[in-house]
Amino acid sequence: MAKGAVSDSGTTLRMKITELKEAIRICMNSRVAVFIHGSPGIGKSDAVKQLGAEYGRPVIDVRMSLLNPVDLRGVPYVDAASSITRWMSPAFLPRTGTPNENAILFLDEMNAAPPAVQAAAYQLVLDRKVGEYVLPDGVDVIAAGNLGTDRAIVYEMSSALRNRFVHFEVVPDLDEWKDWAAKNGIRSEVIAYLNYKSDKLFWFDPKVHIRQFPTPRSWCFVSKMLDNTKSVRGITPLIAGALGDAVATEFAGFLKVASSLPNAEDVVIKGEMGIKTPTETSSLYAFAGALVGVASRAVDDDKVSLKYARNLSQYCADKLQAEFAVLAQKDFARTPIFEKIYTKLILTKEWKEFSAKYGENIVK
Repeated sequence: MAKGAVSDSGTTLRMKITELKEAIRICMNSRVAVFIHGSPGIGKSDAVKQLGAEYGRPVIDVRMSLLNPVDLRGVPYVDAASSITRWMSPAFLPRTGTPNENAILFLDEMNAAPPAVQAAAYQLVLDRKVGEYVLPDGVDVIAAGNLGTDRAIVYEMSSALRNRFVHFEVVPDLDEWKDWAAKNGIRSEVIAYLNYKSDKLFWFDPKVHIRQFPTPRSWCFVSKMLDNTKSVRGITPLIAGALGDAVATEFAGFLKVASSLPNAEDVVIKGEMGIKTPTETSSLYAFAGALVGVASRAVDDDKVSLKYARNLSQYCADKLQAEFAVLAQKDFARTPIFEKIYTKLILTKEWKEFSAKYGENIVK
């Protein structure tokens, strides 16, 4: 795990998503509530959803910033039989005997909630009850919130509430994000650009007032827009709406460079090994990304996928500079196609030649 670093919430352990998920697992097994700190769009909510999917448990996402204090405790009513005032708890809280009795209760945007709403969560987090409502034994509590240094709406959490959680801060990591991106249909152009400009995965200066900025979440938006655009011409204003003007302009220039390069399909699909590689750095990143994009396309026939992978391996071994040959193979190794054909690919002469040149464990 990463070393502790001073953040706006005190000395908080900073970690990548995979490290965060492992830490949360330990806390859940220990029945300890967790608070995840992190910048907007960095993957806090997705990490919790991934955990829920891995455990096969529903995630109840409660946006604390949208609640009033009464929304957690419920509304009062008079019990006709006893003439005693009782409380009707809200429907979104999990209950014993329902499919949600083993859920993860995710209190998102906790520090964006007004102090009165935060106060209503005190008892729920530590004592696992609020008013007459009691959390089922199988429910785990996780909360999350943005950093105050990121110009997000944040209310100071009282020491009493802070002390009810174990605190972690999540930070972006390009390799981890690419592992996720390769399995979730993120465009090869986006991955190639971030290989070239790794600092742009998350790029935000809290001292400068800007409407939008690149985050892992906004890069997903860009990928989806590219999926629905026949031509990249004129797309800069759309991308700027997700990334901000400066990064959008730079990314649009990268796309323009990519469009002028040799056709990666000629290499991967047709096996034309005589195609010359670009010489300029941004062009090499773009071309390596395009090769991976073609090789990782979903094809029904595994023999065809294997053919593409063999062509990629041969071109990487014979033509690409070492840095870009290794980068392309590592990125290809992240894809579902690679996982399907790996046991056959490693037996081919093309893979053996690449492994002999760059190391047989290069993609492990």
